[in-house]
Amino acid sequence: MWSIWPLEAPEELQKAWDVFGLGDEPGHVVVTGSEWASTPATGMGTIDPGLPMGDVVDAVVYHGNVPDSIVGADLSVLEANYGAELDRRRRLLLDAFKLLQSRR
Repeated sequence: MWSIWPLEAPEELQKAWDVFGLGDEPGHVVVTGSEWASTPATGMGTIDPGLPMGDVVDAVVYHGNVPDSIVGADLSVLEANYGAELDRRRRLLLDAFKLLQSRR
């Protein structure tokens, strides 16, 4: 199980920019086992400021200073791996619905 802290509030972001050297692009920083594990958590969220980052989180996520973008889903892998099963379940549901309708 991993504990990941999203950096969102302006004061968290400023501290993270200073500590982790973040820029405008989205990214993540693995804290566990890195030089940042001993970094004080002060100023990064509602974490007990007396604890080092490594005792609180395994990683931090930075969503970036870029506009949001919408990416359409690529369902080709889903269809290739589960298409036959989804079709089978769809037929079962349709058959069950037809059976229910015929009993009314």
